[in-house]
Amino acid sequence: MAIEGIKSYYSANKARYTTITEAECEVIIEATLEIMETAEQIIGEKRTLEILKKAGCPVNGKKVTIPRELVIKAIQTAPSSFTLYNRNGEPAMEIGGTNSYFGLGPTNPYFCDFETEERRTSVSEDTKNSMIIADALPNIDFMMSLSGSNDGPANNAEVMEMKMMLQNTTKPIIGWGNSPEGIAEIIEMCGAVAGSVEAFKEKPFVGIYVGDPVTPLTHPKDSLEKLLYCCENNIPAIYLSDSQLGTLTPVTLAGSVVVGLAEVMTGLVISQLVNEGCVYVGGVINLSVDMKPVNVCYGSPEFCLGNGACYDVLHYLNLPIWGTANITDSKFVDEQAAIEGSMTSLTSCLNGAHMIHDAGFIEGAMSAALEQIVMSNEIISYARRVREGMVIDKDTLALDLIREVGAGGTYITELHTLKNFKKVWESTLFDHSIYDPAITPTRMYERIKKKVASILETHQPQPLAPEIIEKIASIYEASVERVNNTQKNKNKK
Repeated sequence: MAIEGIKSYYSANKARYTTITEAECEVIIEATLEIMETAEQIIGEKRTLEILKKAGCPVNGKKVTIPRELVIKAIQTAPSSFTLYNRNGEPAMEIGGTNSYFGLGPTNPYFCDFETEERRTSVSEDTKNSMIIADALPNIDFMMSLSGSNDGPANNAEVMEMKMMLQNTTKPIIGWGNSPEGIAEIIEMCGAVAGSVEAFKEKPFVGIYVGDPVTPLTHPKDSLEKLLYCCENNIPAIYLSDSQLGTLTPVTLAGSVVVGLAEVMTGLVISQLVNEGCVYVGGVINLSVDMKPVNVCYGSPEFCLGNGACYDVLHYLNLPIWGTANITDSKFVDEQAAIEGSMTSLTSCLNGAHMIHDAGFIEGAMSAALEQIVMSNEIISYARRVREGMVIDKDTLALDLIREVGAGGTYITELHTLKNFKKVWESTLFDHSIYDPAITPTRMYERIKKKVASILETHQPQPLAPEIIEKIASIYEASVERVNNTQKNKNKK
């Protein structure tokens, strides 16, 4: 079954693992288009309402339905791929196809203190330390703040966090914004690093997570204001739906996926109406709900299945994909964290999601830990090796060698082994040794702690020039002044 006006890229973007078939993708897409045409969505921002109305959407107060023709056009005009650069202006992430990149998550209100292992309020130093750890790890490809900086003005924490990130990593960064003003200050900082805002936009090393819909089918004012700002200014924008089975969406995965995709595709339509051809990255998190305490669950099979179905649909549509993995509901970096992180990482990687965030998250996205970043790095390395698969050719079949060594022989002294044994995946943390009574064995967590301590002690991220650091500090101080003045004016009223 083909969908009129929409070309399938399902086979072109075929990953090693798919959750749903091409035909099932088409059923989901048709259902999503039907919901967008027949179920009203709340648009909480006045200018966005006017933009949609002008484009031909039926508007009823703050409620809107979106004709399928607009959705199809937005799919056709949105870029299917784009490049994120590193801080030095070198290509770092080719977003598209089935390329998968992994990164940290953002803005946790709490942090597991590395020294005391106690849960405490997050501070900006946690962002700095997260950058140092992740900057040193080869399988963390992009940065997010991980910590919500609670030691500065509440309404410009994102600017504080960007300051810390820019100074402590060269890797691509996904920031966030409290407001368009905060995003503007972030872009000004990026311009200071790149030499000018124009130079930054030519080779962007920062994208912006603009916010979320409020499921079901509600798009709040602040998220839309930030989305409009990024689209108008050609800043890569990320918009993510959080579906919760049985509370905010139907309890069935298929129904939940449709609600999430309807929200994300609405963001896509808005982005292309504002600035046709601007970069838009969409994603859906499908959270199951433990109905006993009514808590959401990141670590569940439904999380992997629902997210995977959305990845398949977005691959079909040839659109950039925001993914989620390496997150745990556990309050500790423990066996549960390892299991949940492994399953979400492996399925997202095999499914070919493009930008997979949330490494470092624990406690269901309420807290974070440096140790979780290090464990996630190992898990991602494992997942990437599985995704890589195996090569079958004359050299790897080694038929002549098999005949030569023959029955009862050994391959350890063969040149073929010498040439190829380093291609076998090797862990930096796992204990594969045989038990030796003379050596006290260590637990995985002990080895992780040791690695974190070593990185914090020895790793020095590439520094920015002093004059750039000074410019960034000046922009941050101006941001603090803006926020304080805004608060004073509110208090006067």
